Amino acid sequence: MEGQLPEPNPDQPAGSAPGSKARPIVRAGNVQFECLERRDLAGLPVFVQALDNQWLPRKLAVPAFKGGGIDGQIAKKLNRTVRSEYIRALVNSQQLVLNRAYLYNNPIVSQDYAGGNHEARDSFKALLEQKVLLPYLMNERTPIDVPGFGFQEEFKAWQGLCEEVQLGCIRLSWDDQENQSLIEGQLAQRFTKFVLGAVGGDIPTYLRDLGLDASGKDALRQQLASVSGWASTRLATGKIVTRNDLYKAFISAGDNPASRHYDGDRAFAPELKQIFDLNYNCNLPDALGGYLFTPADSLPRTALQEWQQEVKRRSVSADEIVRMVRRMVFELVSGALNLNVMANLSLKDVREIRGTDEWRAYIQAVRDLVADPFSFADSGAARVYHAYLLVAKRITDLVQQRGPSNLLSAWTPVVEVAFSIAGAVLTFILTPAGVVVQLIGQVAASVGGGGAPIIGRLGIRGLTRKGAQQDLSTSIDFMNQNMAQAREQWREIVGQIRSLPEFNEVEIPREQRTIDPAVTYKEQPY
Repeated sequence: MEGQLPEPNPDQPAGSAPGSKARPIVRAGNVQFECLERRDLAGLPVFVQALDNQWLPRKLAVPAFKGGGIDGQIAKKLNRTVRSEYIRALVNSQQLVLNRAYLYNNPIVSQDYAGGNHEARDSFKALLEQKVLLPYLMNERTPIDVPGFGFQEEFKAWQGLCEEVQLGCIRLSWDDQENQSLIEGQLAQRFTKFVLGAVGGDIPTYLRDLGLDASGKDALRQQLASVSGWASTRLATGKIVTRNDLYKAFISAGDNPASRHYDGDRAFAPELKQIFDLNYNCNLPDALGGYLFTPADSLPRTALQEWQQEVKRRSVSADEIVRMVRRMVFELVSGALNLNVMANLSLKDVREIRGTDEWRAYIQAVRDLVADPFSFADSGAARVYHAYLLVAKRITDLVQQRGPSNLLSAWTPVVEVAFSIAGAVLTFILTPAGVVVQLIGQVAASVGGGGAPIIGRLGIRGLTRKGAQQDLSTSIDFMNQNMAQAREQWREIVGQIRSLPEFNEVEIPREQRTIDPAVTYKEQPY
């Protein structure tokens, strides 16, 4: 629609998003929706990186770049993985915020309401009405503004669905002028600043997070400098820096990045793609105060090296970290069931899981831990762990009710707590056999004698991290605090940890280090 935002509908009572006061309902043709703002979001809203139409897990990026693009076999595996991450996010969050375009141009989402399955369509409608699924409108004024590109049939199905439900939609601002200013400042300019400054990052940390050999240090720095120079030239000529143009210049084969044809001969093209995609997807969650759900086998948020941002955080010391870890006690269980079926769960299954006391207890435990990260050693992490095991059992019960399944296998869950400090990582893995410790990397030299953020991640995963073992993995970045004199305190942590007789330090080969799916910490915009 053109012109001003539709006027409120006086014939309808006000609605409300989870945990918020009532918002006015507006009408656009036959569609009614609530105009929600940041403050109306639920306590644990997430954004799913896997729904980005450029996302690729690492294991599929290798054959994609080698073969020049997404062939049928890769596409089949990718679709199943994206579906799995989509369902996983619905299980592990209160609310899922989706770019409006994903709702009709991504078949992983649209299949539930446009595929002819009435049960799936009813479940999708219910999730919209309950504002579990929340469309994000960028420049659109209504959820049914006609797109300027393809997907006309899918959009008609979406438009028809919107006429049957009262949904909520969110924008950065419902004032058009302010909204455009926020898009430019918190999305476009933030992405540009990252692209310009990536060459100033800690190269050894990039190499470790990207799984590259140290011999590539100079070449990677040179390529990042090329990226920065390219971006500077565009800005000097009055052009903006977009991910699409970055793809054309450094990643894609041909002039249409949407076709997903990749040039494997370009220097560090797969690695640059991972970095660009992660930063691109972080900015909207940060602007709305939400969390990015980074998929399994993807770069972690810490790879963006945001430790030089000026953000107010509570200070935490090396002694506190060591004391908290020593207090941490979990009652580990074994012999539970795992299933490689997140992609097989229907939206009806998701609604059933979300309606259980077990799910509500799990979400509350996560919210409490995020609100008070220093409680993790005494009770916070244990509550999340035990609550999630009960949710996992509910999921396995759903599968067993359908009859024998080869998707079930033994699952030995372990708890992993990792602290990232400007390139250095301290990880504790609590297994049935005891506690093992990993000490990886060093605090970046650029930190000098100053402070740096310390990011804490709690993970629950299968012991082997392979195949079906990872499908029930979940993790949450629960701590985002500051550590003064980070380099000095990192050395103190290393010394104290190595002196503890109850801990065994192990070195995990780089090729065996995998990334669990995570609800990553939210950062303040620049």
